[in-house]
Amino acid sequence: MHFTFGIIKPDAMENRAYGKILDDIAMAGFQLAELKLVKLTEEKAKNFYSMHEHKPFFDELIRYMCSAPVLCFVLQHEENAVEAFRALMGDTDPKKAEKNTLRAKYGKDITANAVHGSDSEESFMREWKFFFKEEELLFNK
Repeated sequence: MHFTFGIIKPDAMENRAYGKILDDIAMAGFQLAELKLVKLTEEKAKNFYSMHEHKPFFDELIRYMCSAPVLCFVLQHEENAVEAFRALMGDTDPKKAEKNTLRAKYGKDITANAVHGSDSEESFMREWKFFFKEEELLFNK
């Protein structure tokens, strides 16, 4: 089994799309391995998105990610979980995302685009460890 990490972002939490998103993820062949509701602090959001610190959208991204709780999760997939979930999410900009991708269906704009997903195996390893303690994890790392 292969794994990836994701977040259902504040816009999808506030408009209660999280159930539909989780259903779409399951219908695409993913299994939920871990799930946690989190309210990000400004400090935690800045640490998580530190790679974007010098980009012009950083402050807006931090405000947005702290605006409401988020749902963090680890997904299992038979193969290529990172790539498969990125394909399911669609383009970062919901207006450019292919029809029936998560961002096309549930995203509002390039920031409020409903979901985040790891972009590599290395990102997955960093991201799940950021939100989950080792002893909380049920999947075989």
